[in-house]
Amino acid sequence: MTWWPGWDSVDSTGFWSQVWFWIGIVGLVAVGASAVISHVYGLRKDQLVSAQVAALAASQTAEAQTRQNAAEPGSPSAAAPYKPAPPRTLTLQQQRTLVAGLAPFAGQKVRVDIIVGGDDALARDFVEVFRAAGWEVDPASPSQLVLATRLFGLQPTINRAGSVPAAFAALVDLLARLGLGRQTGFADDKTPLGTIALKIGIGASPGDK
Repeated sequence: MTWWPGWDSVDSTGFWSQVWFWIGIVGLVAVGASAVISHVYGLRKDQLVSAQVAALAASQTAEAQTRQNAAEPGSPSAAAPYKPAPPRTLTLQQQRTLVAGLAPFAGQKVRVDIIVGGDDALARDFVEVFRAAGWEVDPASPSQLVLATRLFGLQPTINRAGSVPAAFAALVDLLARLGLGRQTGFADDKTPLGTIALKIGIGASPGDK
């Protein structure tokens, strides 16, 4: 290490020892300050995310209420043309048809998600139908969703990264035949692989976009 500055001088080595000591102290202070600033920004991010989620939930709930009011007799918009909403509960015949059609795929994992302002009763009906058909229902179902985009009607959904289970095709077909949805499946990368997610939006015709 003879090439280091002042390596062979008592005075120089003392000087450089002090220089690097204080550089280390300054570095430690900078690291501590950076950690504190990072924590403050993290707290601010959590506040902004919470505010955004609350705003989305409020807007979705308000939109659902507006559509409901428009469909009620005597409301200012009742006379305006609108498409009928899907049933808020499944009829006994619909339940029997769904159970019979889904039972051959017993063991299929499924979850029921409902957007804020969606049809709670309809979501609970589907949970019972899936259980009666022997499907493995996520214990959290029906769970609440807060989305950045609007969602109407029913959307059977899988993860596009996995294979399409036969149970998914059967569910899509049954919903279409019963007038509860379109002959269309949906994909979402956030849906767990191997699980079918039935997303229930606010009341609207299954043909609405």
